[in-house]
Amino acid sequence: MLRPASISRTRNRYPISLDEKLLSGMAHPVSMSVNQLAQITTGAVIVPTTLATLRVEGPGAVTCLQGILTNDVEHPGTGHLGYGAMLTPKGMIVADMWTLRDDAGFTLLLESSCRDDALTLFHKQLPPRLATITDRTADRCSVMLLGQDSLRLLAGILDCPLPEPGQIRALKEIDGSVAVPEPGAPWKAGVVLPRELSDRLVVQFCDGGGERGSEDARTAARVLAGWARHQIEIDQKTLPQEVRFDEIGGVSYAKGCYVGQETVARVHFRGHPNRFLRGLIWTAQLDGIEDEVHHEGKPVGKLGSVLQLPNRALGIGLVRKEIRPGMAVRIGPIPARVVALPFKDEDVSGVPSQREP
Repeated sequence: MLRPASISRTRNRYPISLDEKLLSGMAHPVSMSVNQLAQITTGAVIVPTTLATLRVEGPGAVTCLQGILTNDVEHPGTGHLGYGAMLTPKGMIVADMWTLRDDAGFTLLLESSCRDDALTLFHKQLPPRLATITDRTADRCSVMLLGQDSLRLLAGILDCPLPEPGQIRALKEIDGSVAVPEPGAPWKAGVVLPRELSDRLVVQFCDGGGERGSEDARTAARVLAGWARHQIEIDQKTLPQEVRFDEIGGVSYAKGCYVGQETVARVHFRGHPNRFLRGLIWTAQLDGIEDEVHHEGKPVGKLGSVLQLPNRALGIGLVRKEIRPGMAVRIGPIPARVVALPFKDEDVSGVPSQREP
């Protein structure tokens, strides 16, 4: 289990910079070397996140959240890890979040940028006699692990088997929990624990051979996985299906009614969204990257998050439905190619080269 340690030995190879770029009106790039990329995919990186932590408890917590969130929080049962969102009545995303269900209630992890809006809606929608919402961000920290080898390191530190994918396990000794998402998520495992213990976990992870990463490392993993982020790819007019909720298990069409469900169901059963989250690949390196995507001289979408590698750049962004994988587009003056998400190994490595536009 977590042992006392000095935090002076931790190594941070990824400077924190993404939050300073939010809402800048441009694309949001992070840069990585080949070695750093290997660490977040096959190695072991630990990232103390800036995610907000909310807690929902009460005799009606399950029923109430089932009527608010897009994902099914009832039928998978206790110990389930899910991903979904709360919507406006018109079906637009207010806040996307991870839901961790335990015996006493739910822990919700969401980007700090949507915490206030989520709290406001929860206070309006949760009947106090059935369920209460508490902001635990000040005293709870979520730590995300990237790279396949991070699972081995974490299991050794916690001295217990990790849960199965899509499940959580309580860590009663430290008043926390460990979660492992389903394949395809932008992280391999996560730990929610008291904030004063997070540095201790980071030190032990780095002592075991791992690396400490920043939000840039988490952003790079999110780009590779094709996962949208609030205030970048997700805004106040974004529908769940536009940002791959169908593919990543973020919406249930069988659980019944919830706020915004009518729009989501209508799009699913009778139509299609007008925009889709796509991957974009290009080879130029720019100091400043324009965010508008053009096809045949016409604007067709906007670039969001970007991972700049030594030989190419990978980006994700919302583009019109007619812009399909394989098509050539331009980002400002730069030619780019559209691909399906998540990115494939050959998209990242650049092999075979004939796939370049």
